[in-house]
Amino acid sequence: MSNMKVLQLESWEIRRIEKGIYNLLLKGPKEYAREVSHIAEGFVVDDREEAVGPEFDWSLMVEGRWRTIRRLRSLLDCLKNSLWILQESSPLRMVFALDFHGSGTGREDYTRSIIGEWVYKAKSYDPVFHRGNLAYADKLARRMIGFVRAHLLYCRADTVVGVPPGNPHKAYDLSAYLAERIARSLRMHFASDAIEKVRPTIPQKRLFRLEDKEKNVREAFRLTSHFERETVIIVDDLYQSGATLREVAREIRRGKAARVLGLVATKTHSA
Repeated sequence: MSNMKVLQLESWEIRRIEKGIYNLLLKGPKEYAREVSHIAEGFVVDDREEAVGPEFDWSLMVEGRWRTIRRLRSLLDCLKNSLWILQESSPLRMVFALDFHGSGTGREDYTRSIIGEWVYKAKSYDPVFHRGNLAYADKLARRMIGFVRAHLLYCRADTVVGVPPGNPHKAYDLSAYLAERIARSLRMHFASDAIEKVRPTIPQKRLFRLEDKEKNVREAFRLTSHFERETVIIVDDLYQSGATLREVAREIRRGKAARVLGLVATKTHSA
């Protein structure tokens, strides 16, 4: 699996043309204009995605009352404040991250982002010396809940699952904790035992080639229930190559899910 792209919407603006008709202006990759046209179907009345530069790149015509425009504004804020991870031939309909994990190329100049720092402090690495701080897990959960509530596809999900932990001996599992918080807050089903890990794997951060990472997690998970025609959100704390998330998504698709979406706290700069 290759050809990964990480996209971000730079800016947006909604201009009123006449009563009930608005011009939506976007600055960023063309994929955003196409995706907004798709997920805001019923709002967008002209999806020709016209280039308008230099201040903005794309223009869409939108029809709706103030509540429709308010929902659209929330969606656009959600897209602007997150990263869209695109990867070819993926079983996931889409994947978003709240932010990059950090910046810099080595130990000396590497700096975690705010979200990256929250992940580091929230994550449990062992049951004694680094149990994880739930206050930071709650900060992450609130940001993820806000994203799901604002996104017009994610907010219609039926079920939320966490990626099964690689280390079962931690004080708690951050991915499962975040998934449960999202599900409870938005009245979705939290499928805590829907997928399980059936064999040990090497920590992905110890592997450097993508093919090795994919082989490491291949057939490492097993579905224990089905998701007939459901939309399922898979939650994880960190996205590096995406191999684990894709493998879990494949298993969920075998459970007859209609759509699988990914939501992660951070994306590393490396794959």
